[in-house]
Amino acid sequence: MKKLLLIFSFASFISFFNFRCTSPGKQRRERTAEIGRYLFFDKRLSYNNTKSCASCHDPELAFTDGYHRSIGANGDLHKRNAPTLLNISGNHFFTYADSTVQSIYQQVNIPLFNNQFTELGAIRNKEAILDRINNDPVYNKLLQQAGKSKASWDDIRLCLEIYCQSLNSYKAKYDKVLKEEAIYTPDEKEGASIFFSKELGCSQCHGGVNFNMPANNSSPYADNGFYEPDSSHVTRKFSTDQGLFELSNNPSDIGQFKIPTLRNCMVTAPYMHDGRINTMDSVISIYSKGGNKHVNKHPLITGFSITEREKKQLIRFLQTLTDTSYLKSEYFTDPF
Repeated sequence: MKKLLLIFSFASFISFFNFRCTSPGKQRRERTAEIGRYLFFDKRLSYNNTKSCASCHDPELAFTDGYHRSIGANGDLHKRNAPTLLNISGNHFFTYADSTVQSIYQQVNIPLFNNQFTELGAIRNKEAILDRINNDPVYNKLLQQAGKSKASWDDIRLCLEIYCQSLNSYKAKYDKVLKEEAIYTPDEKEGASIFFSKELGCSQCHGGVNFNMPANNSSPYADNGFYEPDSSHVTRKFSTDQGLFELSNNPSDIGQFKIPTLRNCMVTAPYMHDGRINTMDSVISIYSKGGNKHVNKHPLITGFSITEREKKQLIRFLQTLTDTSYLKSEYFTDPF
């Protein structure tokens, strides 16, 4: 009995010790994330007070912006489409065509300080932007709660990183079916069979919990047949964007872009890295024809036969990947 009491007392001490050690860290992280939430929606983070992170990543559109290509703080047209930020905490790569960016902290630098295309343009007015934040009474209070008197740019990046890491939402019908909390309609079930079939091979590139991981641990970047070469098979007709090649200078990387998640894809149109395709129906049709001819096109993009009914069933399945439940939480919405 004494031995049992000793074990219980020791276990209680360990639990109390762990609580005392971990609770402040958890609270600090939550407060840091809350600052990140304010920063995410704050247009004062741009050099001219016109754009916020949420301008290109709107919660109502699964943290995309609905544009073919995003527009920066001074009207610059970005060369790529804004990807969703939902569930990016599970990502290993974060941009369409820069494999060196492997953390959210690195990624945050791009919209803040990008010189090639002005997004927020903070590089133009770094000190003034910091002054705006540090002289604001709301941020003063939030910073004090997080144990800081003033914010640096490193603090801002960290706050945004932690906020983005917590933008997770896994309550789509697809998730509920996996947990046996819901069942597919006949069309959704048939659409799932089509999606995971060998004939279409969708899941060979869109695998994993977020439908963005290729099978067999192959590269997360691919020429998916939407790259339009000219007669030399080098330069795209649509724009000068040549994908991963612009970083690597390796000809085999021409036309390769990161495989996107399919979660919430029915509310994140238009599609592809440059937003050129307006509807999911059109996306499926182009894949069924085998895409554009190009030396780097992924070997799985060969075309397939699909009826109009099957196409609708496939889209019904893709709709089960939509989750808007996060919008009920104020944490995902504008605090201003």
